[in-house]
Amino acid sequence: MKTLSFVITSKCEEVCPYCFRTPQRDTSSTEFKGLLARAIRDYPELSKIVITGGNPELNPNFWDICKEVKAKGLRLKVHANYSTKKTWSKYVKLASEVSIPIDSLFTKQPFRSPESSANFRKAFDYFLKKKVPVQVHTVVGKPNLKDTLEIYDFLKSKGFFLPGPNSWKLFRLVGVNELKEQELTDKEWFEVKKRFDGRNVKFVDNVLEY
Repeated sequence: MKTLSFVITSKCEEVCPYCFRTPQRDTSSTEFKGLLARAIRDYPELSKIVITGGNPELNPNFWDICKEVKAKGLRLKVHANYSTKKTWSKYVKLASEVSIPIDSLFTKQPFRSPESSANFRKAFDYFLKKKVPVQVHTVVGKPNLKDTLEIYDFLKSKGFFLPGPNSWKLFRLVGVNELKEQELTDKEWFEVKKRFDGRNVKFVDNVLEY
């Protein structure tokens, strides 16, 4: 199975201090169709497309891009913040999988906006109810190290870790010069891996590999 990711915008409602995306223009529908056609030609084993950003929904061509992936018979995974439920039903129709970020379930966020916790809970419950596979993304640093326990307990209470397609992806905060004091030590990251190791949990050793 071959998976390719397309960054179609750098626009985002959040201002995460560890974000490494550089400003870029929105990918047009025509441009994406050409890129996708080339990818299908060059990679016969291609089966899954990941659409990401920024928040890809902020690209005005987002839905046309999703429909193009669907029309080609490929699986579609979408990364987004899902700050509004007005379009959630469209994701159910088009996406094979959604990714939702959350770094803390508390109102006071160490990294993201104060609204991110409420937005996450609502989106998470909606997609889980609709049986859309969900991948939860969490960046882990010293400010939210203990918060990961709260996130784990929340996911567990929802049956998230039962055998199935859902997964929790944890990224180690490291390599961001402005946040050196908030990085996990090797020992702390080892303990995170040890604590949450399981079939539905994945670890990325550097947030810059996000």
